[in-house]
Amino acid sequence: MRAIIVDDEKLARQYLRELLRQHPQIEVLAECKNGFEAVKAVADTQPDLLFLDIQMPGGRQSERPINDN
Repeated sequence: MRAIIVDDEKLARQYLRELLRQHPQIEVLAECKNGFEAVKAVADTQPDLLFLDIQMPGGRQSERPINDN
C-alpha cells in the first residue's frame, strides 16, 4: 500500500514514518506539512492511504479537494 503523511508538526510526521517502517507492505510516498501540499501530493501520487491531521492549518479545508481526487 502507498501512503501519504500530512501533519504540521515535523516530530509527528517523523514518528508516524518510523511506525510505518515496521510494516514493509506500506510505502510512504510523501510527507506534507499542510493541507495545500497534501492536495497536490494526493493528485500527483494517488495513494491508497492518507494520514491527515485535520487540526492543522488547512486540514479541514483540504478534505473536499482530496476526496474529489
